[in-house]
Amino acid sequence: SSRSGKATWSANLRLESPTNPNIAFFRSPEISTLPGAPSRPQVVGTSHNSLTISWTRNNKIGSSSLLGYQIEMFSRDHTLGTNGGSGWVVVARRVSGQTYTQHHLGPGTAYTFLVRAENSHGLSPPSPLSIPTSLSGYTQSDPDADYQLKEARATLAAGHVVELNKIQPVSSTSIKLGWEILNSDYVEGFYIYSRGLDTNSRSTSMLTVLHAGEASGFLVTGLARFTRYQFFLIPFYRSIDGRPSNSKTARTMEDIPSEPPTHMEALLLNSSAVYLKWKPPPLYAQNGILRTYQVVV
Repeated sequence: SSRSGKATWSANLRLESPTNPNIAFFRSPEISTLPGAPSRPQVVGTSHNSLTISWTRNNKIGSSSLLGYQIEMFSRDHTLGTNGGSGWVVVARRVSGQTYTQHHLGPGTAYTFLVRAENSHGLSPPSPLSIPTSLSGYTQSDPDADYQLKEARATLAAGHVVELNKIQPVSSTSIKLGWEILNSDYVEGFYIYSRGLDTNSRSTSMLTVLHAGEASGFLVTGLARFTRYQFFLIPFYRSIDGRPSNSKTARTMEDIPSEPPTHMEALLLNSSAVYLKWKPPPLYAQNGILRTYQVVV
């Protein structure tokens, strides 16, 4: 590389009529509609190859409910990620809780995090930067670390560690999970996997939840309305994953349609009667079973 160089930029501006149907116009959201920036993320847990951060939400929600948090990380670890990992990278999107664990980190590298809240209008300004944190790691000559990892691997692979025994829809966008830990000797936390089963939301998501004492449940938010989801848990200890739990399925609750009926037509039958016809909202916007329509004259 060179200490000197030259960079150029160019741009153009074209004015179009706002009624031009061939142009897709985009308007940036008003700042007041976005959520406020979360607090500075704090490092609350470490292992030989992972960091756990925690933050608090801002009282300013914006003009719509929160969809989750986006986690961004800065490092100069050239072995991390598919793009080299050096610099700022987005490591997680739409994290529902206020904690996050980043795994597969290397020792001797400083990692810095920031968090942004997200609602349907967009992303908040960034939080203050976390304090740069490095991992000390461990060596193969550390007998205690070797023993713990060997015991953890044997325990997590021996049988089912956790059983998902409760699943309950709470709202049109959230489902409450409950589980029983059968063997907590080597359980640092759980990966919660969710998979949409309906055509409007066929995607798989993962959340990380730390095992905190007697805590045996979690509220999963930011789900699609009136949609079936399948959930299961995977326990982990440091970099070791255990056997998946059983799976359970639930559907989020119904909600009001998010879009109105379409193709409304009024046909005059005579001097005192009008025939109205329309089409229902798109399937993805019905958010439940349509039972009746209200006609306001």
